[in-house]
Amino acid sequence: MFRIGVTTARLGGVSVWRSLVKPANLTRPSLLTSKAFFSQWQKSTTDNTIKNSFMKSTITNKLKPFVFKRLATFRDLGRNRGNSGYQHPNYNNTENNIIKPFIFVTLFTIVTYFATPYIFKYTPMSYFNKHPQHLIWTILGLNAIVFGLWQIRYSNTLLYKTLENYFIMDRSALTRKSNLSMIFSSFSHQESFHLLVNMGCLYSFSGTMISILGISGFTSLYLISGVWASFFSLAYSQIFRYFGRSLGASGSIAGVFTAFATFVPNAGISFFFIPVPGGAAVAAGLFALYNVAGCLLRWGSFDYAAHLGGMWVGFLWAMFLKWKAERQEKERRDKLRKYGW
Repeated sequence: MFRIGVTTARLGGVSVWRSLVKPANLTRPSLLTSKAFFSQWQKSTTDNTIKNSFMKSTITNKLKPFVFKRLATFRDLGRNRGNSGYQHPNYNNTENNIIKPFIFVTLFTIVTYFATPYIFKYTPMSYFNKHPQHLIWTILGLNAIVFGLWQIRYSNTLLYKTLENYFIMDRSALTRKSNLSMIFSSFSHQESFHLLVNMGCLYSFSGTMISILGISGFTSLYLISGVWASFFSLAYSQIFRYFGRSLGASGSIAGVFTAFATFVPNAGISFFFIPVPGGAAVAAGLFALYNVAGCLLRWGSFDYAAHLGGMWVGFLWAMFLKWKAERQEKERRDKLRKYGW
């Protein structure tokens, strides 16, 4: 996952936001007659309107590529009084950034784990059981479609709001619209390099993992790794007070890769065509150390906590399945001994 910060735009050395909100320079009404005051007020207001119009036009035409941090409105902060009275804002506290997301992620994990096998058995999704390679291309295609929508987000207001609210995870409870972004952000990329690297890694391991886990098992691992990666990112931001926004499939891919390294630790693996000595297990260990260091030193723009969250899910998933397989094998051998085989 990538972290996205705040971009500050300046025109001629003057902050755009300062220019937009700078009040009109009005003379105190006590020093003027009402007629003179009204005349000067009208002129000042007209000048300020022209200035604001010019600045807005400049932003629209020249600064469109910039992404500004969305500021919380009074409604977002709960400063509105309706029929229900005062509403408390979603403060950045343990309840809003850890407890509530944890409940959401736990429920999503349970539903996904138990519902996915039935979905791939009794719905049209059963098509992928006969064509597993098509599932990989479907996931790649969904990520590519969301990437394409990001490129045209300024063409439609509804599209822009939908992408901003649901396909990028805001780690601040003050401005986060929905916890659904914890899921959808794992299918979202804004930069082509980010998309190509993630999809290339996913394609490398997905075939082997589908053969080990099956269609439903692989899909569950991908989705659950992604949502827990988002939770780890939220928890890290709350603990260290390091808020921002994140998106990308790397949390899900980290889970798939770690499960792969746990199942086949000696499998050969390359990093940008450079072989990694020691195989997949060594590569996973180095990747984990890199992300721990990134969390502590806060270098670069990657969401290291999300990577660690996905890796943790992948490791536990693989260890559970290995333990389950060993237990079944032991029970089978015990039965054979019981009957004298």
